[in-house]
Amino acid sequence: MKLSKKLIIIIATVLVLVIGGGVAYATNTPTARADRELKLANKYLQDGKYQEAILAFEKVIQIEPKNIPARLGLGKVYVATKEFTKAETVLKEVIEIDQNNIPAREALFNVYLKEGNLDNAKTILKGISEVDPNKDVKQFNTDLESAKAISVSKASYDQGIKQMGDKQYLEAVDSFQKVIKEDTERYTDAQTKTSDCKKAFIDTTLQKAKDAAANNDYQTALNLIEQILKVDPNNQEALNLKSEYTNKVIQNKYLAQSIVHSDMRDTQNQIYKVFIYADDVVTKYDDEPVQTNNRGDLLKIGNFKIGYMKQGSDQLQIYQQGIFSEKHTFNMSNHEVRFFENKQSNQPDLIIVSRPMTSSAFSISVFYIKNNELTPIKFVGQNYSDWEIEDYGDGNSSWFVQTGADTFENMVVFDHGGDGSVHHSTWKLDQANNVFHFVSDRKVN
Repeated sequence: MKLSKKLIIIIATVLVLVIGGGVAYATNTPTARADRELKLANKYLQDGKYQEAILAFEKVIQIEPKNIPARLGLGKVYVATKEFTKAETVLKEVIEIDQNNIPAREALFNVYLKEGNLDNAKTILKGISEVDPNKDVKQFNTDLESAKAISVSKASYDQGIKQMGDKQYLEAVDSFQKVIKEDTERYTDAQTKTSDCKKAFIDTTLQKAKDAAANNDYQTALNLIEQILKVDPNNQEALNLKSEYTNKVIQNKYLAQSIVHSDMRDTQNQIYKVFIYADDVVTKYDDEPVQTNNRGDLLKIGNFKIGYMKQGSDQLQIYQQGIFSEKHTFNMSNHEVRFFENKQSNQPDLIIVSRPMTSSAFSISVFYIKNNELTPIKFVGQNYSDWEIEDYGDGNSSWFVQTGADTFENMVVFDHGGDGSVHHSTWKLDQANNVFHFVSDRKVN
């Protein structure tokens, strides 16, 4: 029996409609739609389009509320965006759906590590081993130990931040230095903050040291400088101040023991601090006057030395040749030591030490500093071959006066023929030979 052409067309049309409808239905089932959205969500995740991925994964879960791959993917997105609380929630949902799901437990383990929740991470790791006793968890244990170290590192960093804010700079340095390299999130910043804290500590401590020195508290200033040098041993400003303050401490020690002191210029125009001092000075007022003293004169008794220090140096030098007797007595009313400032700016200052012979006559010794040494100047000529001469004066500038660039005059007793005549004698300073050459004299009586 032949089918009519019209009937064949009708049957074909019906078949097309039936098949097409079936295909459309198959591709629009919940499972099919969930699969399409899941592929799209994973593509968004792979491309770093996290907001789009979140929407796509959530759409899958709306279609299939128990879809585990969608929840695992959503957990990955939240880890990538550091929304660890959300990641924890969605991964726990997976475990509620499937208690034996190892990937969810592994992902949750890593979330806890990132959160620093090490107790929960340890619990999850234990659960993994219970679900799959044959599971190799060696790397998980290594990661857990590393996380513990990073947790300690983070605590040190946080403490350093607080200490830095409280201006406890050295304590902050100690905390920041405990941040480990494995703590990649904080290590570089901790190194930067360590340098910042050191600089802040040095700057503030330098100022404290300078303030202490300005108040003449050089020992406190030195203690502060030592703290700086423990942090930065090569800090040049601190090293310079240490030398300066050490010099001041030593100077002050000897100045406290000195009976007289002054600055002196040497033959090279360098400045020295010079002082007459003793460790065992006894002070008393004269109640048994002799011909050189008056009752009530202030006396200083001790084993005196001449000490001197170059400006900027912390080395004390002592003139070794004895010019003072043991338990020497200085009458502070007689000006027995006088510092003589040279009128010529490029010439050395002098120190004149006198020893009373009578109430008005003194034996004097003159020194200057040459080649970093206190050097006696001899008097040569007119029967004076020693470095001492007798001088008549009243204990002030009339003892010894400067009359020219290198000429000086004093009153000298010449006992020629027993006449005891007093002369004004002129002397010329010869620095090359450390002598005063006699030039002339004029009789004054």
